[in-house]
Amino acid sequence: MGRVINSRIFALAIIFTLMFCVLVGKLFDLQIVNGEDYLTRYVSKIQKTVYTPGTRGNIYDCNGRVLAYNKLAYSVTIQDTGAYTSDQTRNLMIFRLIQILEMIRSYFPECEEINMDATVTSILKRSDAELEAFYKLGVRHLYLGIESGLDDVLALMEKDHDQAQAYEAIERLHRVGMIYDAHIMTGVAGKGRGIENARALAEFLNRTEPAHVVNFSMFLHKEVPLYQNILDGSFIPASERENLEEERCLIELLTADILYDGFHDFIEFRVRGRIPKDKEKMLARLDQVIKATPKTEVYSYVQGECPALERCGGGSVWQNAMN
Repeated sequence: MGRVINSRIFALAIIFTLMFCVLVGKLFDLQIVNGEDYLTRYVSKIQKTVYTPGTRGNIYDCNGRVLAYNKLAYSVTIQDTGAYTSDQTRNLMIFRLIQILEMIRSYFPECEEINMDATVTSILKRSDAELEAFYKLGVRHLYLGIESGLDDVLALMEKDHDQAQAYEAIERLHRVGMIYDAHIMTGVAGKGRGIENARALAEFLNRTEPAHVVNFSMFLHKEVPLYQNILDGSFIPASERENLEEERCLIELLTADILYDGFHDFIEFRVRGRIPKDKEKMLARLDQVIKATPKTEVYSYVQGECPALERCGGGSVWQNAMN
């Protein structure tokens, strides 16, 4: 018996047994204890829910003649979430993108337009000939992260452009026939600066005339660097009521023909319409919600990852929307 205990085989058996136990424990943690959390995080990185309007249907006159009808068309949206550390890497990405665009035209000739996310600096780095080539390959709409109308706010949020550069990039897009759409964020300027930001944004949007403006009222995420600015007092966040008042000021000042979508998901409020046609209805709806929003300060503190974003006070941000 002593020989068995002292043998190398017995020592190896003990080591392999311990390793097997560790493996089983790790698998138990991955599959049983934290399986759902890991799955949610993985899905959030590869999947995004995009809401599209339903089919309108045919419209007839009193004699049954068709005035407007539906025509099947395909629209492809490409989003760039990568960070490129060198011109060589970026150029390789562009080459691959051109290959994808050519494949879309080859396999889906009925596709009428391709929409993409872009940055101001990525546009400025492209020549007019390159932008025209993208247009000929079917690219029509570019969504730009404008975010704010104030240069100091853009710098604080570490955007890689200022307003002058944004004007230049959008002018170049218009020259080649592309349409630009704007992403903005109410609340990004911080407490007490919402109206200032709304006025600056209104001036910018009225001059550049985006086809579509999407406002995502800013979440205050506890796991991003800005939260440290909140803790040390270098950034004072705006309340949800302030964000609503900022949006109201912005919509009131907009005069360009714009499809506008405003999302305040933390307080479960959204406003949508065509400006200027629906402006009065949108303002009335905002007035109603602002009046109903308590004056006690409510802040959109969240944690976790999309689509499982959670309120810091408990509960999913989009729980009611998904039920």
